[in-house]
Amino acid sequence: MIGRRGQVGEVADGKAKDARGSNVHWLTPRTFRLWVDVGLRGHGADGLPSPGWLGRLEDRNVRATELDERAGHVPVPLSERLQGKAARLRDLADTHHRTRIRLQDGTA
Repeated sequence: MIGRRGQVGEVADGKAKDARGSNVHWLTPRTFRLWVDVGLRGHGADGLPSPGWLGRLEDRNVRATELDERAGHVPVPLSERLQGKAARLRDLADTHHRTRIRLQDGTA
């Protein structure tokens, strides 16, 4: 496990049956960036791209996620517009992905 300040710690293999799970409602900015890099960009915990990563739409996913994240820090009318833009971005990219023209050899 990597802590908030980048220190490496150990995590128990199991937990006691009466232990309470964490109820996290937020991420620190550093943890959010790490989550984006690892979860959406395919980087390893060392911050470098993973050799086998085949992320085709990672830029779109990162941008839409950033719009959603920013929506949580602004007044409601603006946050609704940002969330709408993120949803439209995902929808347009999905439509493009489904309707793109494929080349003869199957690439595109």
